[in-house]
Amino acid sequence: MSEDELDSLAKKIADKVYDALLSKQQEWDQQFYAEFEEMKKQTPLMSKEEVLIIELNELEDQLNRQVKAEQFEKASITKNKITNIKNQIKKL
Repeated sequence: MSEDELDSLAKKIADKVYDALLSKQQEWDQQFYAEFEEMKKQTPLMSKEEVLIIELNELEDQLNRQVKAEQFEKASITKNKITNIKNQIKKL
């Protein structure tokens, strides 16, 4: 086989593999969204306060990681977000 024929064959194989992966990914996406929708139906709704507390905990963990990594500019932004969420919780 010539170099051009090998390149052509390789491209055809790559295209088939890509198409198969894309098709499988779409199948997985549909399955994920179907399972997610089912889970949403079964999960009791959380109050606004519960959602804010979860977000607050995640931000506090993030702040600790940022301070340890000496990412002080990011930590400052995160600290402001924490303050905003604490204020929102107080207003509830």
